[in-house]
Amino acid sequence: MKINSAVIVFFISVILGTFLYPREEIKTISQKAKKTVKDSVVTVKITAAGDAMCHSTQFNYAYVKKDSFNFKPVFDSIKDYFDSSDFVAVNLETVIASSDSDYSGYPVFNTPQDFLDGLRYAGIKHLILANNHILDRGLNGLLGTIEKVKEAGFSFSGAVERPEQIDSVKIFNLKGIKVAFLPFTYFTNNRNPQARKYVDIIRQSRVKRQIALARKAGADFVIVYFHFGEEYERLPNAMQKKIVKRAVEAGADLILASHTHTVQPVEFVKKANGDSVFVIYSMGNFISNQRWRYSDGGVAISVELCRNFTKDSLFVKEYSYLPFWVFKGKIKGKKRYLVYPLSLKKLGSLPSFFTKEDSLKARQSFFDTDSILGAFGVKLKRDL
Repeated sequence: MKINSAVIVFFISVILGTFLYPREEIKTISQKAKKTVKDSVVTVKITAAGDAMCHSTQFNYAYVKKDSFNFKPVFDSIKDYFDSSDFVAVNLETVIASSDSDYSGYPVFNTPQDFLDGLRYAGIKHLILANNHILDRGLNGLLGTIEKVKEAGFSFSGAVERPEQIDSVKIFNLKGIKVAFLPFTYFTNNRNPQARKYVDIIRQSRVKRQIALARKAGADFVIVYFHFGEEYERLPNAMQKKIVKRAVEAGADLILASHTHTVQPVEFVKKANGDSVFVIYSMGNFISNQRWRYSDGGVAISVELCRNFTKDSLFVKEYSYLPFWVFKGKIKGKKRYLVYPLSLKKLGSLPSFFTKEDSLKARQSFFDTDSILGAFGVKLKRDL
């Protein structure tokens, strides 16, 4: 049977159209699918540090003129690190004063509101108010602090404006991952029972209830931040371990802490289902005028959370830490504090304005932090 050449051309065209064109189309679809899958996996970096304090020497160094202070240079060296995170929290361990108040340091803190501008400049987004100094100026001091914190653009948790809000929980939507941030303090220096109704105090039943409320509100990941322990101790006590254990049993996913003004160890505490919860018993000071060994530095802890929306799964990609030391001295003739990040590489080329004693203390702080973090056998990735 004779087949017309035009028919042959037609069939060849059909074959080519069937086997070649769809391949190109499949390739395009595959690229789109790959992009969709990629977009369905998000990573969020959450970073926290310890106590942000302001002793009188600090605001004297930051003084510009009456009721004007510049704390921003304090955070020049650590700003880039914090800016690389999606969410950064520190403990605001002071009352923030109005401009006509008397500023004061230890033992009753009352700090210029420009201190908040410095923390904001540093890249910090969230402030923890559950600590023993938050009622240093009574209830009015707490309420004034909350007002100033809100004006400066921070979110906050650990204290409330009205007692009926005490059972509220703060949940942050970070790229579609809902993260609850629940702070509690073991005590307040001001023992006024009425004022304490405004602050989250550690009680087993309360911690358990807050975690349950966070889950009910849709939290994917629950971070508990405790302000507890014995000041200046480098190891957690039995009370800290007991509180942590119960928080893990109640469903916490990550436990951070401060108050001891020293860095304390990290460990993984097992849940009943076999999962492990990362715990650091104290991150030490973030910024203060405590100049002695173990308190003149601290550590920032970061956790990278990943969520696969296609598979509806959430997991921790990585935990890491950044040691830092607080410099106090002169830079270009001006008195300065500086939160200075440390790494093995940086230890080999510390700034020229560091004195020999500064360099020695910075190195000492770095290795002190490194050694204590590994005290319970946990190997943790060091940033920088």
